[in-house]
Amino acid sequence: AVAHRMHPSVLDHLGLGPALDGLVDEMRKEGLRVTVTTGGAGTVLSSTQALGLFRIAQEALRNARKYAGDASVQVHFAVGPEMVQLEVADEGRGFDPARVDKGIGLTGMRERVKLLEGELTVDSAPGRGTRVRVRIPRKGAA
Repeated sequence: AVAHRMHPSVLDHLGLGPALDGLVDEMRKEGLRVTVTTGGAGTVLSSTQALGLFRIAQEALRNARKYAGDASVQVHFAVGPEMVQLEVADEGRGFDPARVDKGIGLTGMRERVKLLEGELTVDSAPGRGTRVRVRIPRKGAA
């Protein structure tokens, strides 16, 4: 189980889309109300991109479970010709991003996005939920 959490084998065998589905299933078992939409999810990404995006989604979903209460969460994953986008949004209590800038979760997400040469946007405010959006340039499988 620990090895699965470190590097889920489904990433290697089936890709990021099915790995995200498995992650969402786990979160649903823990009581989180999650819906998922995907576009181009069968597209093969590099292992670095797939693992990085998986870890970002994992952290964003953990945060939603911890802070969004019983609010619903939406995950959107799309692969376009030049960009890959991952978005995790909840309707929870939100927070002031300027006040939690040093949080381990956000710091880890920022570091992963930087390694993937992408951009991270965290849109949140007290009382209006949180939206984490990642956009990275699409690169072939490696």
